[in-house]
Amino acid sequence: MRIIIYLLLFMKFILDDIYSIKTILAGIILLIIFKVALNTGLVNILDTFLFIYSARNLEFKKIIKVTLILNIILMSCIVGSSMVGIIKNDIWYREDYSIRYGLGYKYTTFIANYFFHMVLMYIYINGKKALSSIGVIVIYIINYIIYYFTDTKAIFYLITLILVIELILKIKKTDMKVNKGWSIITQLSFPVCMIVSIFLTITYNGSNVIYNMLNNALTGRLALGKSAYEQFSISLLGKNIKWITGRVGIEMGFIDTYNYVDCAYLNILINYGVIVLLILCIGFMFIGKGVKEKNTCIVIIFLAIHSITDPQLIELMYNPFLLLLGEFLRYRIKINKKRKRIKIIY
Repeated sequence: MRIIIYLLLFMKFILDDIYSIKTILAGIILLIIFKVALNTGLVNILDTFLFIYSARNLEFKKIIKVTLILNIILMSCIVGSSMVGIIKNDIWYREDYSIRYGLGYKYTTFIANYFFHMVLMYIYINGKKALSSIGVIVIYIINYIIYYFTDTKAIFYLITLILVIELILKIKKTDMKVNKGWSIITQLSFPVCMIVSIFLTITYNGSNVIYNMLNNALTGRLALGKSAYEQFSISLLGKNIKWITGRVGIEMGFIDTYNYVDCAYLNILINYGVIVLLILCIGFMFIGKGVKEKNTCIVIIFLAIHSITDPQLIELMYNPFLLLLGEFLRYRIKINKKRKRIKIIY
């Protein structure tokens, strides 16, 4: 199926009626991504780029609507099946012996991260208006239930903060059009979060009181990130990394060597290399520059913040907003009826 999809998407690329500098740029990026896929052994990144390019001239809100509906159906089936015993509901324990449930997913944080992105999808679809009071209440109740069973604190607080912002926008009846301040914050969100998270990780010093407090607040993420940085270093086009997660560690009997990096920026930097991280960062900055609705600003800003503590930024199965990067490669057609001419605007 993957080969068939590659052929279809490649045919679309070759048979495209519109050729421009952006087409050449897309071809160069494709070659870079292909090399990264070879270096890392991770074909998913090639799939992701091909879908980004192919979706560049589609109506993005329709894609998000379909994705959200499918996510709601699948999550309902998975959680429901785990409750009645069709799917195993794994139980995990923290060091303080508090219980965490998988709710049908392989790990406790998976459902929380899916729900986080679903909330962003719903906000994006809402577009020109803030969330309704009922919408805020329903989302918060689901958010709390997921938090109660999975004990995923970061996602719970992020979603709660998003809902507070939406309530403020609604109560104040704020104009949802983007002003200069919102535009600047949106454009800078990704580079600022990327630089800050990577800097703090690389310069982490366990004997420093402030760093130690930050590391504890981030449940050991700084220490793990520093260890991975020293062990694997970084490259331009990525390398094959054997990440050891908690589940793999338990099954293979070496849980103490857990080395997975949760920070998306550092994870991408170590795994996929400098160039891929820069492409993503520049791409989201470009998207932020053209945003016209505050709800879209909220989506981009919270994607950037979420990526400090979680690795789903580059995973299309979680984050369909990756397809927004196709906006950079979009062309528009302007029809002049009087002269009967079609002009391509890049």
